[in-house]
Amino acid sequence: MSANKAAALVVIREISAASKGILSLKQAHLREAVAAGFGFSSWAACCQSQEETARAFSAAQVRRRMRELNPLDADPLYALASGNRIAFFDRAEPGEASTPQTQSIAIEVALTDPEGRPFEGDCIFELPAFTPRKRAVLERSDLRNDAALFVSSGFYERRAFPFALDSELPYQSDKEFVALAGYQGTRISAVVNGRWSGRLYVYQCSSEEELTGALNTARAALARRMLAASVPGARAVIVQPHGYEFGAWRVIVTAAGVPEAVKLLLPRLSQRRYKVKPPFAEGEHTGGDHPVALVAGKLIFDVYTNGVDELENRTRLYRLQEHLVEAANEALEAAHPGYSASTCRASSTATGVLSAAD
Repeated sequence: MSANKAAALVVIREISAASKGILSLKQAHLREAVAAGFGFSSWAACCQSQEETARAFSAAQVRRRMRELNPLDADPLYALASGNRIAFFDRAEPGEASTPQTQSIAIEVALTDPEGRPFEGDCIFELPAFTPRKRAVLERSDLRNDAALFVSSGFYERRAFPFALDSELPYQSDKEFVALAGYQGTRISAVVNGRWSGRLYVYQCSSEEELTGALNTARAALARRMLAASVPGARAVIVQPHGYEFGAWRVIVTAAGVPEAVKLLLPRLSQRRYKVKPPFAEGEHTGGDHPVALVAGKLIFDVYTNGVDELENRTRLYRLQEHLVEAANEALEAAHPGYSASTCRASSTATGVLSAAD
């Protein structure tokens, strides 16, 4: 067996073990993405390699390839390939909200870094909403993540929202962030010292099978959000502040460990326009030749659909998020070489995915 194939199989086994029972990653996609991480155009090319020493492994290349195969899994897989890990602990509790048809389940999550320590730094995410698959009853606010509608067939015909998540008070995002976001409610959440705790409410639950299905769906949705929020480099959260009309959104880009201002250009995207206020810049435009700045590791601005209804906008919000993160990482990389890099040497004798240089 070639050195590259052996090293790639180690990475695949470790990622598969870390995601088992949490995320359903297609093995064909995983193999192709890991092969890209070793610099190959395909899994077949990786297997046919005759090199005696395994190539350097890049988690960032894994993400780039997975974006082509399944964008929903790109950022979570990037986090796993970089060495972050997530574990769930849950238990059924009768609680005040429980009735014979409604179940309340406490969920605790542990997020660790590549060294196995509790994850530190910004890890802010929006709690997933669980919506019916039928377009007629789809909540418009959930289109910010329309690449990933978390559904459970068999629930939606009875209730528009079959189950819901909420954070325990210590894990609701800090007041400063909520104020910056102009966001009300408890949908914005945060991992604190590598932990998160909340509760899943399952409505109209008539069987153990339905309860298990809801819990598995909630685990997968939370894992995707938390892992995506823990990736190296810049991150972006898109929310709809109180009072904003449909098609108007606020974006918060964060980058840990960047005390000084870093300038960047917002990407010029079809059917999108931006509105930026001081201290990040000032003006309303469609991107391109209008510099903005990350100030103390944060950049906050509004984005709107431009010329079309949000439902018809060709630049979906999850694509907008990807482009903004890429633009921020490019600027950070130029200002601080190596900031968003994710490269490591894989070893067939390693315990799995090696830590990534951040």
